[in-house]
Amino acid sequence: MMGSPGRLNEVLLTHWSRLENPPAGPHAIKAINGHNLDIATVVLVARLNAAVQVSDDAQHAIIKGAKAFEAKSATGEAIYGINTGFGGSADIRTKASNKLKEDLLSSLHYGILAETTTSQGCLDHDKDSQETDLLKSVLRLTHEFATVMPESWIRASILVTLNSLAHGVSGITLPTIEALLRLLDCSVTPRVPLHGSISASGDVSPLAYIAGVLEGKPSLTVYTRERQNTQRRVERADIALTNNSMTPIVLTARDCLALDNGTSVSAAVAALAMHEALGLAALSQVLTAMSVEALRGTDESFDPFLAAVRPHLGQVESSRNISIMLEGSRLVDRGRGLDASSLRQDHYSLRTASQWLGPTLEDLSLANTQITVELNSATDNPLIDASISRPRVLYGGNFQAKAITSAVEKIRQGAQSIGRILFAQCTELINPVTSLASHVQTAEMGNQGVNSLALISCRYTLDALDILSSLPLQHLVAVCQALDLRALQWRFLATLEPEFRASIRQSIATHLANPESIDNLLDRCWNTFCARLDATTTLGSVPRFSEAIASLQPLIMPSLMSSGEAFRALVCCNEHLHDFTRKLFTDIRRQYVREGDAAELLGRASKQMYRYIRKDLGIRFIGGPETLAVPADPEQSGTGLTMGALNSRVRAAMVAGKLYQVVMGCIKETERPNPSVLAKL
Repeated sequence: MMGSPGRLNEVLLTHWSRLENPPAGPHAIKAINGHNLDIATVVLVARLNAAVQVSDDAQHAIIKGAKAFEAKSATGEAIYGINTGFGGSADIRTKASNKLKEDLLSSLHYGILAETTTSQGCLDHDKDSQETDLLKSVLRLTHEFATVMPESWIRASILVTLNSLAHGVSGITLPTIEALLRLLDCSVTPRVPLHGSISASGDVSPLAYIAGVLEGKPSLTVYTRERQNTQRRVERADIALTNNSMTPIVLTARDCLALDNGTSVSAAVAALAMHEALGLAALSQVLTAMSVEALRGTDESFDPFLAAVRPHLGQVESSRNISIMLEGSRLVDRGRGLDASSLRQDHYSLRTASQWLGPTLEDLSLANTQITVELNSATDNPLIDASISRPRVLYGGNFQAKAITSAVEKIRQGAQSIGRILFAQCTELINPVTSLASHVQTAEMGNQGVNSLALISCRYTLDALDILSSLPLQHLVAVCQALDLRALQWRFLATLEPEFRASIRQSIATHLANPESIDNLLDRCWNTFCARLDATTTLGSVPRFSEAIASLQPLIMPSLMSSGEAFRALVCCNEHLHDFTRKLFTDIRRQYVREGDAAELLGRASKQMYRYIRKDLGIRFIGGPETLAVPADPEQSGTGLTMGALNSRVRAAMVAGKLYQVVMGCIKETERPNPSVLAKL
């Protein structure tokens, strides 16, 4: 299954055989073990709600790997993501692994989801009442909401995650595996943002939503449906788990990292795309044969001799397929060219079809192999080799999904190639005299030979604008946060400055070599202190204040008299400033989180937009983890939400046009006479 790419015919026939003849009965699909997952099984589980198991051997390997990881962690060895930071912060060490895990999940729940109201009850799976029952039982492949991944994508992602973890090299615990299986079995599907993953350390954000649902986080939502039911509901994750007799689990730090860090989502969606591409590749050859017949073409173009002297595998296969498809046809012109007035050879769309389709078949065959290998790979980091007497924790980059990128780019290019030749064949069928070099689809027998494709262009443009709209809405949330941080700092410095100056004056005034220079020295100290604060914004408050206060020493020391008493006075001054600034900042930050408002510091437009975001939309200043915690009072606005939920609230206002009303108000103000501006003219 995972060897070198073979003939696409073999891939097609094997794939469709598994789809058309799945094992019967509950839990009848063979148990996955990390090595035996195929694209057909992904489609069956993702789109037809088929059941799945994890083999006994894989469960034993999972238990063994988890114990090995636990033993390694107990030694105090630095293990990435367990007692270290992540990415560029991996040089940080921590003993608070559970807090680290919670922070990781929280930071990854940043995606935008279309808001739904659970009180609306059922959501129709498909609104077309004319569809057959068979079609209604198949989950959609495309997304219904512009911001939410389709259910089929997530079910496939959970399946691929399970198979990846079944290797037993990730250190994940068996209860977590069982919880993932229950999500599939109970048709509880996490709602995951469509946008937001660049597949850097794998698809960390989408996978974090799945992990968060396992913990029953009330800030997340899921789709629920009874098996084979065409109706579904949107429910809070904790409620959905309870309704399905599932107990939320508490993920270990290693569970969390193993779930979040991998290529499962990319591989799953690629597998679903591969399924579609395989069908289209087969269909394109059938359509070519049909077109040869409809146009009274010749089968000479597909003679085995031509492929034998140019033996590209795809061309050989395609030529053979089409030639066989044409056997027995009475429409094929096998005496082409005998008539002096006839065209000796077919047009390119028929004559070179096998040369055109051949490379696509080769690409799809390789893409199928790449995707299948990825489906059966362990892709998180770090991994543990528990097969030896002294297990090793290894750090690598299996989460780098370039193999999937390579595969789906082949699929996408193949789709373009198939479309191009089918377009050419269709054009010749409609009007044989039309220039096949034209890239514009003709209409009305070629009479409408020049057309704008405006609606198609509009659709593509709207897709681009939809993606673009994610930037300003997240920018709004971020800039309001930045304005509040700036206002918080302004309030802190305004309160601190009098005490800062008084403390230094009281401590060292009598120890200056030139007491008359005290005012100038205080000005320089204050300016240096503020500048150092601005230069150390990446630090926590305590080290930041320490550095800022330490930066005053080169200014003060040259001005002091050379005496032990002067030095001791300076040390006392430093200690007092450090204690006072830290306490003052903590008090002001706590107060600002409760009642802070930056509007008084802002200009006209900023003030309007800030008030709209903060007051009308109820998106509060995020002053710490407690701001996003689930509130005791469910009516308390702006709390108990993920960052993605806050972004989604702005998106809803943008889609509804409310946000643009504020924008237009700002624009209108620029048109009004402004005395301060007129005075400068």
